[in-house]
Amino acid sequence: MVKKMKTKISVKIFLLIMLAFIIILAVSTKINIQNRIDSTNHYLLQRIIDFDDLDNLQQQLGIEYDHYPQYDEVIQKMNSIDYISENNNLYQCLIQQDDKVVKWFSVSPYLDNYIHIYDDSSIYISIADLSLSQRQSLKTYLMQKLTDYSYSIPGEAEVKYVLDDEQLIYLQWGEDSYGQLDQHQIQSASVNQFCIDGEKSIQSQYDSQLFLSQQKDLEHVLQLKHHGYMTAYYTSYHGHYYYIGMTGLTDWEDQDQDLYAVLIGMEDQAHIDSLMARQYFEENWGLFLGAFCIVICISLLVSWTISRPIQALEKVALKIKNNQFDEEINIRSHDEIGSLAKSIQSMSSQLKNTMEQLNQEIEHVKKLEGLRKDFVNQFTHEMKTPLGIINGYSELIEEATSQEEREKYLSIIHRETERLNQLIQSMLSLSRLEAGKVELHQEEFDLENSVTEIVDEYEVLLMKKHIQVDIKVLHPMIQGDRKLLETVIHNFLSNALKHTPEQGHIYITIDHGFSIINEGSHIDEEHLSDIWYTFVTHDHQGSGLGLAICQAILQLHHYDYGVQNVESGVEFYFSDSKYDC
Repeated sequence: MVKKMKTKISVKIFLLIMLAFIIILAVSTKINIQNRIDSTNHYLLQRIIDFDDLDNLQQQLGIEYDHYPQYDEVIQKMNSIDYISENNNLYQCLIQQDDKVVKWFSVSPYLDNYIHIYDDSSIYISIADLSLSQRQSLKTYLMQKLTDYSYSIPGEAEVKYVLDDEQLIYLQWGEDSYGQLDQHQIQSASVNQFCIDGEKSIQSQYDSQLFLSQQKDLEHVLQLKHHGYMTAYYTSYHGHYYYIGMTGLTDWEDQDQDLYAVLIGMEDQAHIDSLMARQYFEENWGLFLGAFCIVICISLLVSWTISRPIQALEKVALKIKNNQFDEEINIRSHDEIGSLAKSIQSMSSQLKNTMEQLNQEIEHVKKLEGLRKDFVNQFTHEMKTPLGIINGYSELIEEATSQEEREKYLSIIHRETERLNQLIQSMLSLSRLEAGKVELHQEEFDLENSVTEIVDEYEVLLMKKHIQVDIKVLHPMIQGDRKLLETVIHNFLSNALKHTPEQGHIYITIDHGFSIINEGSHIDEEHLSDIWYTFVTHDHQGSGLGLAICQAILQLHHYDYGVQNVESGVEFYFSDSKYDC
């Protein structure tokens, strides 16, 4: 699945770049081909429209730069003129300002339905007497033969004909014919041009390609309003390019009776466009191929450059999904992907820390749950033992035979009752301390005095074990609740006395706080953090409430406190952190 996703990212980027290249290439090609078409049309306009023909016409009409004949005079002289240009590929006409055609001219004596044959001489033959179907058959035959190119040379359309006094008697083309063959001598010739039912064959001035034009389209072309003196332009209409040259024959200020001589050449639009496109591709195919190869390489490089960091991010995301947070993202870019990589890396680190904290909390909760169970068991045991003793000795009192025995049993019951009461009082004190219901009576006092008094209270026990206490005083003053802090010192000193061997030493340091080191065995490192919990002792002596009460008091004072193993034994300490400043 991952591999498929990576491939799709690379392919999308590659296809996107290729699509952009193809669009740019298509637009560029379209523009270049159109420019080539425009250049070709300008070339054909100059080649097809010969202004010498129009200039000669003006000379025949006696037109000079500052002198134009009258409308009627021009009409009279134009009626005696058969054609304006000898080029029979051109349409030639005389038009008025309102685009109305006054007269059509032609090298041929016929304007429509004729064929031009040549053998020893050039002859125009009228085919107006042929039926419509015969004319259409003849047109199909001529177009088939004349457009049959061999070695880029137009074909020949051979016909057989008989003329009598310039009248067509017989005409044969292919398997069809017109008229009856009699005693006249039949002749053979080739047709190179024709005009049948308004469709005239025209030979391209660019490559001699033959195509058909329709004279009816000229009426629309002549309405394009490009009138002027010695003006030439080209336009397109109904699949043909039209090359138009014209000149005025009357005074342009007399707009109601303006006359223009017009020459109109034609080219097949589809043929010219396709020819220009083919030439463009033939000239530039190497450039296209090279550009295509370069773009493929660039596309692959860009897709790899973009997809590689995305794949790296995906790999890291999958590892994060599987709770593996140690994977480094080696992306140093300063773009959106680089910013995303930094965010994912930061998220991974935060998730790692959060997971570690959660695991620690879970372990802590498990440990607390174990301590809770131990607390219940220990508290039950602590309560059960004195209660059992009291119950047992209560029964013995009833069976005692002497007053001395009764007093002994009552003394034991009284001692166990005191012990039970002390345990309950300690639990109540701890509960009140942990709930924050104890009001602190803050004052600044001399801690040395309190320590000296407490040590004096333990003098008998110290002498009994031959333990020497060394007190070092640096800064005796401290801020806190004297009574509660003396409770802490009592517990610390009692523990130290309990765990110091005979003839050992206890070292006390007073420096805006209290530190006590007793010689003796160390506490296991794994138990150091648990020693403050309720009913936890490392020697299974005592109730295990003393240090829990000390912790609650010190936390209530916001003091720094702790326990640690030192070289000579174990150290308990607390200090007022505000004096550190």
